[in-house]
Formats: sequence, structure tokens, C-alpha cells
Amino acid sequence: MIETILFITIRLYKLLLSLYPAEFRKTFGEEMTEVFYESLQTAADAGWGDLRTVLGNELRDWPVSCLRQHLWERNRLLLPESSFLSGWGAVAAALPFLLYFFMSFGPSISREVLLIVFGVAMVAAWWQRWPGWFVSWLGFLILFGQNWLPYSLLGAGPALNSLPRLLNMLSTVVFQTGWLAVMYWVVHRWPRYGVLVFLPSLWMPWAFSMEFASEAMTAVVSNAVFIVSALIAVTISVQRTSSGDVWLLYAGALLPGGLLTLGSVLFTPGMVNAWVDFGSHLMQALAPFAGILLLQSLNAWGREHIAQRFTHRMTAGALLMFMARLTMVHLYGPSGLTAFQLSLTPVLTAAGLLGVLLVFSGGWRLRTHLEPAGKRHLTVMSVMLILLPLLYYAPFLTNIVNTLIYDQPNFIRLRTVPPALQTVDSVVFAIGLVGLLLLPLTIGWLRRQTAAFPTSTEQAGLKAWRQRRRERRETRNRFGTAWLSPKRLALLLAFTILLAGGIFFVAVFLPLQLKAEPYTQQIALGDLDSDGHLDAVLANTMRLLPHAENRILYNDGSGHFSDGNQDIGEGGTGVVLLDSDADGDLDVVVGGMIGGIEFRNENGRFTPDDIITSHAPESGASQFYFHTGDLNGDGIPDVFMAGCCGTGISRAPEEMEWVAPVNRVLLGSDAGLVDSGQALGVRGSQAVALGDVDGDGDLDAFVGNTQSNRENMRNDEPNEVWLNDGDGNFSDSGQLLGDQRTYAVALGDVDGDGDLDALVGNEGADELWLNDGEGRFTLSDQPWSKRQTLFVFLVDLDGDGDLDAVTGHQLTGSFAWWRQGLIWWNDGSGRFTRGEQRIRFLPNAALAVGDVNGDGRPDIISGALDEVTVWLNEGDGRFSAVDQ
Repeated sequence: MIETILFITIRLYKLLLSLYPAEFRKTFGEEMTEVFYESLQTAADAGWGDLRTVLGNELRDWPVSCLRQHLWERNRLLLPESSFLSGWGAVAAALPFLLYFFMSFGPSISREVLLIVFGVAMVAAWWQRWPGWFVSWLGFLILFGQNWLPYSLLGAGPALNSLPRLLNMLSTVVFQTGWLAVMYWVVHRWPRYGVLVFLPSLWMPWAFSMEFASEAMTAVVSNAVFIVSALIAVTISVQRTSSGDVWLLYAGALLPGGLLTLGSVLFTPGMVNAWVDFGSHLMQALAPFAGILLLQSLNAWGREHIAQRFTHRMTAGALLMFMARLTMVHLYGPSGLTAFQLSLTPVLTAAGLLGVLLVFSGGWRLRTHLEPAGKRHLTVMSVMLILLPLLYYAPFLTNIVNTLIYDQPNFIRLRTVPPALQTVDSVVFAIGLVGLLLLPLTIGWLRRQTAAFPTSTEQAGLKAWRQRRRERRETRNRFGTAWLSPKRLALLLAFTILLAGGIFFVAVFLPLQLKAEPYTQQIALGDLDSDGHLDAVLANTMRLLPHAENRILYNDGSGHFSDGNQDIGEGGTGVVLLDSDADGDLDVVVGGMIGGIEFRNENGRFTPDDIITSHAPESGASQFYFHTGDLNGDGIPDVFMAGCCGTGISRAPEEMEWVAPVNRVLLGSDAGLVDSGQALGVRGSQAVALGDVDGDGDLDAFVGNTQSNRENMRNDEPNEVWLNDGDGNFSDSGQLLGDQRTYAVALGDVDGDGDLDALVGNEGADELWLNDGEGRFTLSDQPWSKRQTLFVFLVDLDGDGDLDAVTGHQLTGSFAWWRQGLIWWNDGSGRFTRGEQRIRFLPNAALAVGDVNGDGRPDIISGALDEVTVWLNEGDGRFSAVDQ
């Protein structure tokens, strides 16, 4: 009996032992089994109680012991420092970039989900000992950590030049320095392929210019950057030379940076001179990472040649200069400086000069340890350690002096200095550029003297690769098992994925994006030719120049539309129809990048009358969106114009002032629309709906906001309600509703209580705000779609006397592909149920609702540039598409 129990126990113990790491089992497995068996024999001789104790202790200690051994095994980390990555490592290094490439074709992914993906990927890479994957994912985590994690330690929005604001700025320095310290550790731990951690951050200096391009072009250029970066990641993973990773790092900045700059020049108005800043952006991209590689290589050399105290001195000096420079960047701004800021100026200047002294003194003492060739390299190293902190934010001297003399009467005499300093900055920039080009050679020389950076025993180059390939073919059967080795399969898989992604990008994705680049921003329905049918006006826009032309399409009464061949401008962001001259027919007001233009209807022909509101920089508005109604009770339609999205005014050299956008009210008169002079709100509005929300008999405005360009820019400004006094003068109700970007608003009585409620289409989940009858809104718990909503309408679709809803959504994170309309049926109490039918329409189309076939039932219309698609209401809750 005892022998049987011991046999079964030992078999179970061996099964549990198989869960330990393989290397651990190989070394200690037999010994542990023998010790455990002897313990069981001794316990069995003593009795059942001791046997249960031994088994219980072993089962209690086994999970922790097993986990500890796995952690120790993995923490010997992924590969030895001198190893080269295998084919699987190359695949893993490219995977994050390829994943981002393919994610752009699907729905948007939240930050939380991305962080979970990052965490799982890094744990998997750590468990499998795939350092390329681990380092690449860590690079993405650092990139998003810099952009997502708040730097502010004392709350958001402290007053300008207050001590909390200054401390918040200094916290930014601490965070950024911390990220660079992590990168330094990565390169120190994996000198062969640690540069992969830098790759995701290299395109950041150029990325801001692409923010002004359209979503379609941004998606095109960004995906091209991902493909190029994936290819560079694979190349870094398999390179074999001592400085090849540094040259590839340069390529990782140069090629994506070139694509982003080219995209800015071609696809973004006002960025035609982006090439002028290409050099400074390249410096900003490479400076911190080149400095890290130089310091890491220098310290590795010093450790092996008993000169580390001097290399540490040079490292401390470079870090001190970087900290002083970074603190100046975040501490100073183009505003009046406080005494505290001014008092720090000599301290930071002294810290920078001390850093220069440490670099020079360490370099001078290091000369005795170097051969003549090394002394020439040491000169380049010392100069670059001093210049790289300055080049991180070039031009350095001009910006700092401009900041110090701004609005400072005591420094009025220094106003003649900046022009001379611009010359100094140009010289520093030229020297830095030359030094940056020489730096890989210098780093390569250092590494060749250092065992921490071994080179491959195999010769590099195409000729050597061909020779090795011929030798392998001669020594083995081409179709043997070696042909299907894991390394070959992994490399084949990596380049196949890259090739497939490139072909898909060029053949499918790029044409779709180019087709979606011009798009219809809004549709207005109205009887333009007085035949009793609703015609359509399409406001078409694009960020490429020239702008897309706006269109008028005439309805034949059955829901079929034809081009009216009317010239009503181009680049429209909003459109509204109204009888602005009281002659009995509808005129057209189109808003665009240049302002609002009125087109008068003269016997069916439309002629431009006036630029009713221009895009003056002082207005702050660069885009316009309209809603019309009689705002002052004179019987003539007026226009409430929502303005987005802020602009900048250059007051002086190196001085830019951001002007927040404002909403405007245009009052109708016999002479046409006249600006009332009101400037309402500074939050950046992209949607507005008019209605009597407070029950006083006049039209108020529910304004949907998106973003503001104030001192602390927000992308989730709350919505506002502006109350009308009856004469067209609006005042803020004080309500701040929601915390999302809002793209569409519709007013209507959805719960049958006699007042107007508001359906709001947001970047995330939509919202229904219920009115208490006095213009005060509370958020309903009604669930809605969580996709980005671009259009909302409240209309009785089924003729049951209550208002149903139609919402139009963008389905993907990328601009191209398609959009989808949803129908929501109201039960009469304000509770909506989503209908089964989906209205799928083009990715560059807008949505509208109106009776276009004269049967008394509202239909759904989508418009894309110069054509419309109509879904006729069949009256039973179904909509059928009509061939045009």
C-alpha cells in the first residue's frame, strides 16, 4: 500500500516538476526527485501524519518556487548582450509597426485597449525571450507614455506664471528625463538592437504638421511611415556591423520624416515651406537618441579601458546641459516673466556652463588613454556632447534671448541682439549637422575597441551574402529540412508580410483614401427652383488645393437628382438655405475656409453677392457651420454661425498669439445678411441647432463644441446653450453640457412634454439631453451608439406622432472605407430602440433627411460630391434605395 502511494506521488511530482524551466529541470531535476523520494520514505516510516505534512509542505511551496524559477530564468533576460537576433527576432521587431498598419483599417481602438495589448505583447515577448519584440513594444509604450501620461502634478489649468504652473512645467522635465533614462537602460542592456526603442519616436517632430491635413491624407502618410519603419526594424534586427544600427537609426528618422514633410507640403495648405524646417526637425529627432548612443558607447569603452571616471564626468556634463536646456524650454514662454523665472536664469546658465566644463575636463583627461586616431574621434565626441542638448530645440540662443527680453523694460537694450544670435544659431546648426553625420563613424570606432559590441564573424555586404548562399547550396540538399529552418521561415514571413502590406497599401488602401479625400461636409434640402420639390445643395471640401466644388442638384419630384451646373464656390464646410433678400425664393449661404459667402437666387441662377464674414485672423474661426431662423422676430430669416477651430496671429518675430474661435449672429435685412457684431463663446463650435428651449417664444441656440485654442488647449470642450432675448441678442445660460467633441446637434420634443430636447452626436457615445421647460438640460440615461457620430436628425419617420432619430456614423479610425446610418424608433416617452436596418453610405458622403418624393414621409439622403443616394421611406419602418 505504502509503495503504491509513493509511486503515484513520485509520478505526480515529476509532472509538477515538468512545469519548471527546461534549463532548471536539466540541472536539478534528478537531484530534486531523489531528495523528495528520500523525504517521503522517511515520512512514511514515521507514520501517515508525517507523510501528509511532507506532501502538504511541498504542495504549498511548489507554486511560489516554480514561479520564482521562471522569473529568474526570464530575468537572465531575453538573450545575452553579444547575441544577434534570429529570424523570429526580426519578425517580432517589425510586428508592432505592422500591427499599427493593419489596425488603421479597422475600428478605432481606445487607449485602454491599446495599453492592454502593449502589456500582453511585452509579457509574451519576455516569456519567449524575444528581445526585438520586447524592445519595440517598449518603444511604443514610451512614445504613448510621453503623450498620454499627464505631466501636471498640481492639477490642470493653473494661472499663467503662477508657482503651480512653473512646478507643473518642471514636472514635465522630470518625466521626459525619466523616459530618456529608460531608453539609456535599454541600450545599455541590449547594445546590439537597443536602438529599436527609439524607432517609434523618431517621426514625432514632423507629426504636428500633418495634423492640419485631412484624415484621408494623414492616414495615407502615416501608414506609409509604418511600413517604412517596419522595414527599418527588420534591418536593424539583422545588421552585423559595429555602427550599422546607428546609420539605420538615422534612416529611421530621415525616411519617415521625409514622408511626413512631403505629405505636409502636398496635402496641407500653408505648409508649402515645410522643407525649410526639415533640417531642424531632423536634429530634434536625432539629438537625444544620438546623445544616448554616444554616452553608452563612451562609458562601455571607459569601463573596459580603466578610464570610466573620465567618461562618467563627460556623461554627467552632457546630462547637466540637457537638463538645463530642457528646463529653459519648459520654464520660459512668450509672456511676462516672473521674478522666480528670472532668478532661475543665472542658475540654469551656470548649470549649462558647468556641464560644458565637465565635458571638456573629462575629455582632456581622457586624451592620455587614446591613440592618435582616437584623439580625433574624441574631439568630435566632445563637441557633439555639448551641441546635442542645444540642437534638441533649435534655434537655441535666439529663442532664449527673445523670451528673456519679451515685455521686460530692463532688457530693452538687448532687442538688437537676436538678429546677431540668429547667425550664431546658424553656425551652431551647421557644425551640429556635420558632427551628426560624423557621429556614427565615431561611435563605430569606440565600439570596435569594446567587447560589449562584437561584430559578426561573417562578412557583411551583398557579395558576401551571395557567397554564403552558394556555399550552403553546395553542402546540403536544397529541399532538405534545413531549407525549412525556423530562421528562414521567420525571415520569409517578415518580408512576406511587409510585401503584402505594401501591395495592399498601394493597390487598395491608397486609391480608396484618394477617392475619399474630397468629401461632402453637409447637405441642405430646399426648393430652389420653385417646382414644389426638395432640391439638394452639397457643401464639398478637401484639404488639398484646389478645393472641391460645391454642387446644386435638382430633384425631379420622384427622388431622382441631376446636376444643376451652378457655380456656388468651392471648399464648403457648411451650407444653409434661406430667403435672405425677401424676394420669395431661397438663396444659398456657404461657409468655408475663407469665410461665409452668400449666393443670391435670381430666377434660378445663383450669383455671389458678398463675403458676409471673412476669415480674418482676429475672428479666430477657420471653419463655419450654419443654422437659420428668425432670430429677432422681424419676419426675415437670420443665421447663427458656429465657428471653429482657432487660428494664430504673428504679432512679432518669434511671437505667435492664438486666437480662440467665436460664434456669430448674422441678421437678415432688405440689404441681405449683416453681422450683428456679437462674438459668442471661445470653445470652437462645429454644430448648432436653433429652437425655443426656454419657452419665451424666440429661437435660442444649442451649440456643440469641439476644441479651443486657448492657453490650455482642450479637445473635449463642453456644449453650451445661448438664450435669445427676442431681438437677436444672445447671452450664455451658463450650462456646460458634456465632455466630448460634438459634431452634430438636433432639437425636438422627444418625450412629449412640450419642450425641446437635444440629441447630440459625439466623437464617442451620443447623448440625449432632456429639457425641463425652462432651458435647463439634464442628461438622459438613454443608451446610444458609441461610434463617432457626424450627423443627427429628429423626425417622425413612422407617422405615429413622436420624433424618431437618424444618426450617421463613421465606422473606422481611418477616414476611408464607409459610413453607416442608424434608425432609432421612439416609443413616445423619449426611449429609443435601434432599428434593424443599416443605411450604408460612402466614406466621403454626408447625410440629410427630408421628403424628396412628395409622399409625405421623410426619406434619407446621402450626398457625395456630385451625386446623391436616396432611401425612400416605405412607411412600414423600412427604407429602400433608389437608383439614380
